[in-house]
Amino acid sequence: MSRQRPAGTSGVIVFGTEGMSVQARDGATINELFSIAKMTLERWPAALCLLRGGHLPTRPPPPNRRTHLIGEKHMKHVTLPGGEVVPSMGQGTWKMGERAERRSDEIAALRAGVELGMTLIDTAEMYGDGAAESLIREALGSVRDQLFLVSKAYPQNASRSRLAGACEASLKRLGTDRLDLYLLHWRGSVPLAETVEALEELKSAGKIRHWGVSNLDTDDMEELVAAGGGGCVTDQILYNLVRRGPELDLLPWLTEHKIPVMAYSPVEQGRLSTHPALDKIAAEVGATPVQVALSWTLRRDGLIAIPKASSVAHVRENRAAADIVLSDAQLATLDAAFPRPSNRRPLEML
Repeated sequence: MSRQRPAGTSGVIVFGTEGMSVQARDGATINELFSIAKMTLERWPAALCLLRGGHLPTRPPPPNRRTHLIGEKHMKHVTLPGGEVVPSMGQGTWKMGERAERRSDEIAALRAGVELGMTLIDTAEMYGDGAAESLIREALGSVRDQLFLVSKAYPQNASRSRLAGACEASLKRLGTDRLDLYLLHWRGSVPLAETVEALEELKSAGKIRHWGVSNLDTDDMEELVAAGGGGCVTDQILYNLVRRGPELDLLPWLTEHKIPVMAYSPVEQGRLSTHPALDKIAAEVGATPVQVALSWTLRRDGLIAIPKASSVAHVRENRAAADIVLSDAQLATLDAAFPRPSNRRPLEML
């Protein structure tokens, strides 16, 4: 469990070499502060972090240096069950690594995203039959320890006899000895209780650090927990402005059980690039319609969005969306233009 800071301390200050310092909010936990320090060092490698033995000394910023409060100028974070902190926006890799003529652009995009703080990387053995995992290794293998790597297993591989082999194959393609998060991609014929046992065995063996699920609806989640799946740290689902069905039951259930949600296709695979309501708000906030749609998804606490970008320009566009704060009036406009369904419907998938 995360500990509060010792009495008499006021945060952590990180002094960079570019006239920049970062100070944490009052009330941040020890785990949050270490995550902030790690994030800052990744962005400014020459920074000095004042963290010694869990005690966080107070020291004023040097003269003529700007101080930014975490949460105002930096992407917000999401706390997983157990206290680990991850960025609220990561990078998806669906259909990446499959075309040679795009490879250099995709590698550059992944690297740029990490430099911008989007260190959570989502992939799956299904993506190009492992091609996306191999691309990640080529692009980011040298910075593995800065990443939070997420991969997913086919449902037919989710048994005790097959999951370990599927995991090892993903680890080999990714060039790493562990996954930070391993997900059941969708539910198949293997009983959830058996999948939970297999995932817990991988965790005990040090092959994965956390596990979760993807595309499981409310009744599936209830069954998962009843089957011993209390260790689940996320449900990765399709959620965006035109896929609001989860708001009726699944999202409240996840919130009640303190399980963060991971939203894939947060801009409907680019199809939310134009709409009169999005165009209007984009003009008001000086952004693109896609950025407005992504900002809407990111408005929820406890949500991690994983948009895909295949170019550096697109990555930068996505990252800038995390800094947009929509007004109540703008959110009301989007609610009217993209109303959530009035009745419950089954969880949608892409």
